[in-house]
Amino acid sequence: MFYSFTKIKFKLVLYSLLFLLVSNTHAQIEFYHGNPEEHYQITRETDDEIINAFLKEHKATAIEFNPNSISSYPFRLKSKKGNWVLYVDDWSGNNGIVMPKKGKQYSFQFPTKLQESLNMTLATRKNQTYWVNFESEIIESKMAFDEVVFATKIDTLIGDNFSDEVEIIERIAVKIGEKWGVIEPGEYNEPSFYVSRNFLYNTLDELPTATGFNSDQLEMMEQIRKKYNVDLLVALDEHGYYFKGRDKKSKLYGLFMGESEVSGTIPSKYDNIKRHRNPETFEVWKNGKVGYYNSEFELIKEPVYDELHFMHLDYTWGCALKTEDVWQLFDAFDGSLLVEGKAKTIEVLQELWLNRHE
Repeated sequence: MFYSFTKIKFKLVLYSLLFLLVSNTHAQIEFYHGNPEEHYQITRETDDEIINAFLKEHKATAIEFNPNSISSYPFRLKSKKGNWVLYVDDWSGNNGIVMPKKGKQYSFQFPTKLQESLNMTLATRKNQTYWVNFESEIIESKMAFDEVVFATKIDTLIGDNFSDEVEIIERIAVKIGEKWGVIEPGEYNEPSFYVSRNFLYNTLDELPTATGFNSDQLEMMEQIRKKYNVDLLVALDEHGYYFKGRDKKSKLYGLFMGESEVSGTIPSKYDNIKRHRNPETFEVWKNGKVGYYNSEFELIKEPVYDELHFMHLDYTWGCALKTEDVWQLFDAFDGSLLVEGKAKTIEVLQELWLNRHE
C-alpha cells in the first residue's frame, strides 16, 4: 500500500524495529527507601507509602502511570505548580525527569507509541501545545498550536521471518487560531518539523494530505513563504522542486523552482500557471488570456492568446496558440514560428507540421 508520507513511513519502520528490540529489555524504576534502606520498584502495584515517599523525594504531588506498559516513559509526576513532568527509563539504563529545567513550565503528555517512535511528544502551556524533541531535548517554542491531530493508518511490516502491523502517519494537522495547517517531521540535527501546508483551512476535512517531500524541499517551502510573501504553495511535481505560489496580497500566482533553495522564478502576476515537461514550458494565464515561459524562465509569449496546446512534434515539442479562431505553431523554447500558415483546428495544424517539407 502506498502513502504520500513515504519518508516518515520508512523512518517509522526503522524506529519500530528498534522499539521492538529494546522494549524486551525494559527495566523497572528502582527506588531505595527506609532505614535500613530497602530496594523497591515503582509500579502500579507499589504500596502507597512507598509511592508517597517517592513523590516527596521528587517534590511531586501525584503520579500517573503510562497506559503503554512497554514505553520508556513509565509514568509522569505532577509538580507543585500543577505541571506534569515525564519520567524516563530508557533501554540504556538512564532514568529521571525529562528536561527538568527546560520543561518545568510545561505539562508533558505521554507520547503515543507512534510519537515515541519519532522520539517526540507534545507539551502544553497556557492552553497551547508545543512539539517536544526528545533527541535534542528541545521544546519547540517558536510555534504554539491550539490543537494537534495525528491522522494515522495501519500498515503491515514484513521481514524474512516475521510480519507486524505498524502505525503510519498520514498527516499531522495543527490548528492556530481558527485555521488548520499541516506539519511534517524533520530529520536528525534539523528543525523538529516544517510547515508543509500553511494555515489556510477552516476544517480538518479541507486539509490536503502531507507532501512526503524531503527536509530540504520542506525547508525551501518555508523560505518561499517568508521571502516572497506567499501564502499558498501548490506542488507541480511529485518531489517538490516546482511550486506554484500565491501572493498574499494580490492573490496572483508565480512559480518557484529549486533544490534546497530557490534557483528560478516566474513573477507572481498570473491568474494560473501550468507546467509542461520535455522541454520545461510554463503556461501562464492572465485575464482569460494565455502565453508561456521557457525552461530558462524567460517570457516567450505574452498572455494575449485565447488557447494553448502543448504538442509533441516527432523529435521536438511546440506550443500551438490560438487567436481570432485560428492556430499557429511556435517553438517551445525560443518562440519562433515552426510552420508557415494558420489552421482552424489542432489536427490541421498537425498536418501542416507533417507536410512542412513538401
